[in-house]
Amino acid sequence: MEKCAYVYILASGFKHLYIGITTNLELRMHQHRNGIFKGHTERYNIKHLVYYEKYNRITNAIAREKQLKKWSRIKKIRLIVAENPTWRDLFDDWYKPFPMLGEPRPAIHFGDGVTMWQAPEPPVTFEHPQNTGVSPLRPRRKREVSGRDDDSR
Repeated sequence: MEKCAYVYILASGFKHLYIGITTNLELRMHQHRNGIFKGHTERYNIKHLVYYEKYNRITNAIAREKQLKKWSRIKKIRLIVAENPTWRDLFDDWYKPFPMLGEPRPAIHFGDGVTMWQAPEPPVTFEHPQNTGVSPLRPRRKREVSGRDDDSR
């Protein structure tokens, strides 16, 4: 029986990214966080797990890792933001217990048997800006100077 594999993306506080693959994500995260791997992740302090996918076949995980590494930086960021908009460290929740049977737990299902659990998002609050007379939705337009008097309109 083949082991499951993880494709993961780590980020630093400055949004430097690293994409990797492993069959033991818990061990790999401890290695990254304790500086076992010398190089890119240690140099740029890349230690926060911001995205991962779990695969039942390692060959599929390898193919996905290669695909993600070819993507542009903006496309990788969009993938992360779509699933983890606050860029919180997903490994911080690694040891939290699973919900009790019957409690809802949202899941994102990918093709080929891949499932990624998603924590519920905190409620969004909107604070109305102070009454400044300026719309917060669009910037003020500057008046164009055309060289003619205002009366000629």
